[in-house]
Amino acid sequence: MLEAAAFLEDPSSKAEQLEFEGKVFSIHYKARKWYPAFQFRDGRPRPVIRSLIACFRSHLGERFQGWDLALFLCQSNGYLQGDSPVDLLDVSGSDEQILTAANAYLGIGTDA
Repeated sequence: MLEAAAFLEDPSSKAEQLEFEGKVFSIHYKARKWYPAFQFRDGRPRPVIRSLIACFRSHLGERFQGWDLALFLCQSNGYLQGDSPVDLLDVSGSDEQILTAANAYLGIGTDA
């Protein structure tokens, strides 16, 4: 986990801007905002995270919290042969598999 102040030079603007744009998500813990480090590659937000945020927001609406997505990403998943989505983030071509697993996790399109 990266605290906003710890991973961005200007945490008050950059972190908030990335989150506002739906490129990253945060979780709140002990009155602080934290950003899971796995959503970044080479210091930049992973594109699949943006897609996952949009998927979770479209399904959960205002109930969406960063914890929802963090739990999905860190749990083993049957649609991914027991791997957790976070384990596949660096595997080439896995983004579509992860999105399919997210939709199934949320109960969307599970008949495929």
